[in-house]
Amino acid sequence: MKIKAVSPDNVNGKLVKYKRGDCLSINCGNGKFIAAIISEKFNKYYDLTLLECYKKSKPVLADFTNGKFWGTRAGYWDDLNYASDRQMMYCKYIDHCQEIELVTNVSL
Repeated sequence: MKIKAVSPDNVNGKLVKYKRGDCLSINCGNGKFIAAIISEKFNKYYDLTLLECYKKSKPVLADFTNGKFWGTRAGYWDDLNYASDRQMMYCKYIDHCQEIELVTNVSL
C-alpha cells in the first residue's frame, strides 16, 4: 500500500485554515501561551514545531524569528544528535480549536 500526499491546501476536498509557515499562539488556559509553527501539512495532519516560548502574553513576530525550537535528543551519550521536535495533529482539530490563533507567517 502506498501513501500519497494530497493537496497542501485541502483535506477531503475542504480548504484548511493554516498553511506552511503560519505562526500560532496557543492559549494554555492558565494565563500563559506557547508558540508553534506549522512546519508542514501532510494529508490530514499539520506538523507543528513548538518553540521555547511559554509566557503570560501572546507570542509576537520576534518570538518566532528569534526564538529557539523545542528540541529532542537521540542516540547514545557519546554520540548525541539534536533535532527540532515536531508533533503531528489533525488539521480538523487545529482548525476548530478556539485556543489557537494565527499571529503571523514566516517563510520556511
